[in-house]
Amino acid sequence: MAKAKDVMKDLEKWRIKESDVFSKKVTKASKLASVELQRKINRRVDGPVNFTKNAVGFSFRYDQNGSRNRIFIKDKQADYLAPLIDDNKGINKFVPTGVRGSKNKFGNIPNLKSRNNLEAVKQKKDGVTRTILIKTNVKKQDRRLIAVFKKNQHRRKTLGSWNQISDDIFKTVKRVAGTK
Repeated sequence: MAKAKDVMKDLEKWRIKESDVFSKKVTKASKLASVELQRKINRRVDGPVNFTKNAVGFSFRYDQNGSRNRIFIKDKQADYLAPLIDDNKGINKFVPTGVRGSKNKFGNIPNLKSRNNLEAVKQKKDGVTRTILIKTNVKKQDRRLIAVFKKNQHRRKTLGSWNQISDDIFKTVKRVAGTK
């Protein structure tokens, strides 16, 4: 129930009133545009985790000249989301096989960086050599294979280009703030 109260408080805080001055309307519209961008990212990314759900930042500052509003993608999240927006160059990565214990609740392979109890092995299967990742402390054969190394995997550009994203933000701000 506490979440519903927090949401209602946020809605009331960012609601645009007729008595608001123009700069305040633009600030509130910009905040709503940043929330809309975050929702768009959450919808388009396959299985977003909390790290991805917290990618969009918003800051504003009032001074004697008016207001300054900034919508941005946070640094670490920008590194992760950049291939989904900017370019579509191939990436090399281990793809989890789906065996129980091969992924944690965030969809990542545990201990991949430290390689604790993991070993990369070259395997020849059907005349093709591939690199696989096995768990060395598991005895059962069907649970040892954790991931297969894939080269030049292309991610789908799900979020569009930066120009398209900024155009969407401008349209939202103009629509919500009531400017033409």
